[in-house]
Amino acid sequence: MGTLAPDTAIQDLITVGREAYNKNLVAARAGNLSIRLRGGRFIITGQGAPLGFLRRENLVVADCAGNKKQGSANLSFESGLHAAIYKTMHPGAIVHLHPPFTLTLADAGLKLNPQTFEAALFLGRVPVVPQQAPNVTDPGAVTAALTVNNIVILKNHGVVSIGETIWDAFFLAHLLEEASQMRLLSHMLRTPRGDDATPVSGADTGVKPVGLFSNRHCALLRKVAQRDQVLNGTCPTTGCSIGLKQAETGNMPLLLAFSPGKFRARQPGVTSNRFLVSGTARSWEAVFNRLMDPFTALVQKRMALEGDFRLMLQWYPFFRRLFDLWQTIPVSRELTGQEFL
Repeated sequence: MGTLAPDTAIQDLITVGREAYNKNLVAARAGNLSIRLRGGRFIITGQGAPLGFLRRENLVVADCAGNKKQGSANLSFESGLHAAIYKTMHPGAIVHLHPPFTLTLADAGLKLNPQTFEAALFLGRVPVVPQQAPNVTDPGAVTAALTVNNIVILKNHGVVSIGETIWDAFFLAHLLEEASQMRLLSHMLRTPRGDDATPVSGADTGVKPVGLFSNRHCALLRKVAQRDQVLNGTCPTTGCSIGLKQAETGNMPLLLAFSPGKFRARQPGVTSNRFLVSGTARSWEAVFNRLMDPFTALVQKRMALEGDFRLMLQWYPFFRRLFDLWQTIPVSRELTGQEFL
């Protein structure tokens, strides 16, 4: 049958499985890992494989139709989920683990509210997908959630994360578990805040949705920025400008310039801005409907930035406030409602 897979892929699966087990992200024979191979195939941990003690014989090669191609072990019950993700999302690797603090947080109905800036940037708002059985019976719901974040929670089941490498996917799951543990400890040690509520679904601001980047939409984006005194108070002393671009058309429907205590709107088409955020219509739809955090979208490369991201992070209070204001204006959407932590 030939070589099962490159030695590097096999070793990465064994090492990540051991790390996941040692960090209590998975127990016993739960969870599964996979890495994309050439030719529309992927290598995945087999049915009942103990991630903390993987051996080569625990690994199986399958195609993106979910058919076993190589290996002596049986296919994982979740191989169909992995196949669906590879077919629609094209990541380099997939991690499915059962982190206890993350699942507890979701079950308690608490928002994640990351305690560190790093977790807020890399995690954003994490989708929660309801589950009705021990195994995923609706891969489409999971792949849909993965269009707005590289990690999703399967309620009462586990998490699924994707990345260019299996280490990228693993680190994301590990970061979510740390953030969940900190959130639960914080909740236990102090009086719950008003945001300790059940997850919200999409944009729930009470504002009537408008067309994406329509004249009405752009006017409202300018208006909320212009009228907000908190935003003016956090404006960088050197001033800045930000443009929003739709990737499919190349159009820049909105370009705003700010300086301390001042605001002005530039006409579309001007390119002398310091920051230009570009995304597909679907990405912008997810951002404005609070289905995707714009900072996380940039970190996960779902959207592109022309400008110095380090400088944007240095001015984080200003841009965080600006994006939060803009997310109070929902747009007409095709994405279905989704729970989030």
